[in-house]
Amino acid sequence: VVAWAASWLLGTVLSSIVFQSSGHTKIADTPAGWVLAAQLVLWAPMAAAAWYMGSRHGTGSLVRDYSYRARPLDLVGVPIGVATQLGLLPLLYWPLGHAWPDTFGRANLEKPARDLWNGAHGIGVVAIVLVAAVGAPLVEELMYRGLLQGAFVRCTGQVTGVLIVGLWFASIHFQPAQPRAQARLARGV
Repeated sequence: VVAWAASWLLGTVLSSIVFQSSGHTKIADTPAGWVLAAQLVLWAPMAAAAWYMGSRHGTGSLVRDYSYRARPLDLVGVPIGVATQLGLLPLLYWPLGHAWPDTFGRANLEKPARDLWNGAHGIGVVAIVLVAAVGAPLVEELMYRGLLQGAFVRCTGQVTGVLIVGLWFASIHFQPAQPRAQARLARGV
């Protein structure tokens, strides 16, 4: 947990510095190279922390310490992930959207991703795909399923460990109303 927290904090600070250095205030307006650079410095401390923890407390092998390998069967996860994104997430956000439509309305939740995708051209599209479909899943598998879930399962048991890390993973990705927060920041509120 300490390794995750330290690497997440360091990565977030470094990523923010890179993003601010781009001179843009919205990710959708930021050139793809800057977005990719911000993601790489976000992920580097996490990958380093996982490697360090494995080499210090394990065998030093990502495959053995974190079950980090890819098999053709793993490709089944792609349509499952797409179906989850398109089907389950709207169901989860539905009650929130009815209670707080300005914050959790579908248009507000999708706006940052839609703006980023719509603003990408050429190499920018490749960068977005590399970040969203390759880099993020690899680093998240290493940190959440590998490092954290492995540790929690050993300490609390299979079901409890998976539930704890699943909730942790969900909470770290829960981002309501970025457009409203950005608007308030732009107004200086």
